[in-house]
Amino acid sequence: LNHWRTAENALCIAYAARAMASPLSPRDFYREYAVRHGIGLPERFAGAMEQLGSLDIHNRDRLFNIGFCYLGCWLGPKGLGWIRDWREEDIDFAIAAYGEIAQGLRDCLAETDPASQRGFGLLRLLINRAACSVIHLQAIGRLKEICSFADDNAPEKLSPEEKDRVSICCDQALALCREYLSLHLEQNADRGCEGTAVSYYATILAYIDHIRQYFVFGEKECRHRPSSFDQPPPPDTTYLN
Repeated sequence: LNHWRTAENALCIAYAARAMASPLSPRDFYREYAVRHGIGLPERFAGAMEQLGSLDIHNRDRLFNIGFCYLGCWLGPKGLGWIRDWREEDIDFAIAAYGEIAQGLRDCLAETDPASQRGFGLLRLLINRAACSVIHLQAIGRLKEICSFADDNAPEKLSPEEKDRVSICCDQALALCREYLSLHLEQNADRGCEGTAVSYYATILAYIDHIRQYFVFGEKECRHRPSSFDQPPPPDTTYLN
């Protein structure tokens, strides 16, 4: 039951608790949960949640860590780094799937009584996060365009026109990332949500500027990389001496 988010995982945690006490299929649980908390169109809700589960597996297997907000990973290799590992067709598939899921949840929301606070609130959060995921994937898609003509090992070979194209891609991606942050904070359910926004701002936006500085302005030493990353202090072993 290790997890990095709380509000976004409330349904998963509820299923884990229920399944350990009395095993049941995810679809039965989703349907039961919808009825208990007044979510409209329970069968539609269950279908959307199962689709979201399948999409999560797709993202894990084909877009691994595409939303991971640790700057050290994004700045690991020079240049574009691990963004080259994700395929455009897999990104497009995820964008379309999130759109379908969000529409299914909107249909449920339209049939949900706002007085049902837990059900209504969960639907709004899930719809928001699906929309945020689409925006982030679109931003990565803009940056993927640079992969087709830029050489990570020889940024100096770019022509002036190619450098302009890098800047345009970065501008478009940056605008989308700001849209992501604005939308994300409309559903700031807990401190974990706030932390996600802070991590996104400190990681993805810095990565985009890194790309611009590296390919357009010929940056030699990455100024985006902190001198040291946060880490716990070493254990106190003075008592052993």
